[in-house]
Amino acid sequence: DGGSGGGGGQREGADAGSEEEAVRRMSARKYLLVSADYILPAVVPYDKADYDQRAYQHVQWQQHVRNRLQHALALALALNRTVILPPFHCYCDRYFYRLEGCMIPGGHHATQLPFVCPFDHVFDSSHWYELGQARTSPAGRAFARLGFEGSLFGDQLRRAPQISNSRATLRVQTAGVEGAVLQGAGAAPLSGLLAAGSSSADIVKALEPLQHVHVLQVSLDDAQAIFGAFASKSEADDFNRLAAHLFGLRVAYCQKECRFETTMYESVKLKQRDPCVWLDGTDKLKRLSAAQ
Repeated sequence: DGGSGGGGGQREGADAGSEEEAVRRMSARKYLLVSADYILPAVVPYDKADYDQRAYQHVQWQQHVRNRLQHALALALALNRTVILPPFHCYCDRYFYRLEGCMIPGGHHATQLPFVCPFDHVFDSSHWYELGQARTSPAGRAFARLGFEGSLFGDQLRRAPQISNSRATLRVQTAGVEGAVLQGAGAAPLSGLLAAGSSSADIVKALEPLQHVHVLQVSLDDAQAIFGAFASKSEADDFNRLAAHLFGLRVAYCQKECRFETTMYESVKLKQRDPCVWLDGTDKLKRLSAAQ
């Protein structure tokens, strides 16, 4: 169920009690669907003499995605919408012991890299469901109220055509194009055109004509390009604390070729010439700023 992790104040589907109730609950919210329409880099060849290269590629890719995802989260909060997360891809498996070619032993014969990986491979899901101190801030309270859904939730929305057909795509405004909202030709969806680096206040104002639309869709790259800054420093600081909480994670990727001074567990615990590659979920995460 890669990328299917989701949460919020209410559960959908079978837990809703009936199809009508599920649709009613889905209709009560507005959504920002984040798509991952990028080209995935080819996996680096496995080299016994340089066996950590895949783990480094995995870490660098997660940093790349996180820096775009935080802009999408900021956009969802600014628009008062529940975020539907994109699928996540992994170049290295998450495992409690040694890996073979960055995969669980035996798994590299059956799985092609990169693969769509479960939410908890690249995030600590408890940080998303249990906000802790992050819930006490305005951004944390808003996120707790709006919730989030995994990528498979987009398929559930198709059960309700009145929701899935109420859709618009957000894009970066190009030179020579005027107007924030364009009507698609024929059955094509609406488009919301926004200037690159827009502030949260400017985004909300520009998209007022699309408030009635149930699903706004944006790619990770467009989300990063569109959302430039918060209206105030306090809002920016507040969001950055929330992002640090959501993205906080420490995962070690230890290949079978690694050599430990004692045992793997003691070496990792004591940081003795740590031979593993680590994913720190907030490393190289660029803080969002306030509008000047």
